Amino acid sequence: MILKQLSINREEYGPEKGTYRTRIEFIGDYTHQSICLPAETSTRLLDLVGDLLIEAGENLAKSIKPAIEAATNRALPPPGGE
Repeated sequence: MILKQLSINREEYGPEKGTYRTRIEFIGDYTHQSICLPAETSTRLLDLVGDLLIEAGENLAKSIKPAIEAATNRALPPPGGE
């Protein structure tokens, strides 16, 4: 089996509103399995990858900034207000 998708979502409704839930999907030749992790585990996962997500977002912003400036004919402020 291989990992198809890993998603962490914030609950927006119900008694778990405001907590995070992780869903992991695996696929194989003839099977499909999903696992849902509880809020505590999801929060720990975010703690592990949070800084990397911020860094990836900043790198993406830096890489697309020249194309946006060229398309709009105007300079943009640096990502993160630097």
